[in-house]
Amino acid sequence: DGVPLRRVCMEDKDDAPGGAAAAQAAGGGSSTYKWLENKWTDEAAGSGLGPAGLANAAAIEKKRKEKERLRRQKAAVSSIQRGMHRHLFVIVDFSKAMKELDFKPSRLSATLKAVENFIKEFFDQNPIAHMGVVVTRNGIAEKLTDLAGNPSRHINAILAASQDLRTCMSGEPSLQNALFCAASSLQHVPKYGCREIVAVMASLTTCDPTNIMDTIAMLKRNSVRCSVISLTAELFVHQHLAEETGGTCCVALDERHLHQLLLEHVRPPAAPAAAAAAAHMVRMGFPMRVFEQNPTFCVW
Repeated sequence: DGVPLRRVCMEDKDDAPGGAAAAQAAGGGSSTYKWLENKWTDEAAGSGLGPAGLANAAAIEKKRKEKERLRRQKAAVSSIQRGMHRHLFVIVDFSKAMKELDFKPSRLSATLKAVENFIKEFFDQNPIAHMGVVVTRNGIAEKLTDLAGNPSRHINAILAASQDLRTCMSGEPSLQNALFCAASSLQHVPKYGCREIVAVMASLTTCDPTNIMDTIAMLKRNSVRCSVISLTAELFVHQHLAEETGGTCCVALDERHLHQLLLEHVRPPAAPAAAAAAAHMVRMGFPMRVFEQNPTFCVW
């Protein structure tokens, strides 16, 4: 994250060593410009940071993350009502589109790192929330973990599913199957709970068994808020899903932007108007301290 990322940039050939003639001979064309890819490797290799420089860079990065966390906390202070009892499913695309290298070192590696950081921050800011993980590949959806409040369980399940990089990314994703799999578990959430789905998608296609519009309508009826973060481009089905369910649809530009987009979902969303109007007391039970007059046996 500390190295600026430039996927594709242009450089004047007149500035190249040897002048325009040498650059033209190396490029094999008459154009004044040439394309440079993977510029990040040259910048990382030529940084020349010693141990002290690396320690300073790590301290700066840690300070930046702390400032970003404080900014999100300050933005969360408002007068609107928010859903605190959250139930969220994370959908991760494990299709062959994750093999692309526009995110370094790969789309899958960058996504797993961002999702792992999101899970930790999510439970740090929402200690009573529950989360589940669903992956989609080969036109099917697989539930890795059900709704639970243990972050280590979700992180370990994702890492275990992605150990064999040669076989874990295959086929086409099925957004409809993934949404239906998550919605099946969210339907048991009580009315005072907040139902959410956050999908990280890399493919430009989705292989669905039926009309996905019917699934989107079902999610809207059940008050499931769906958001999509795309690694490639904004698709109509992603935008329509977010608009119908009250979520967001964004496109990640690089690894750092992907982290920021995921962390935007750490803060509890605003409660729908209907849910806010129907808010009521939730009955909870606590143990009572009772003093017995007669002696009793205690088992250790």
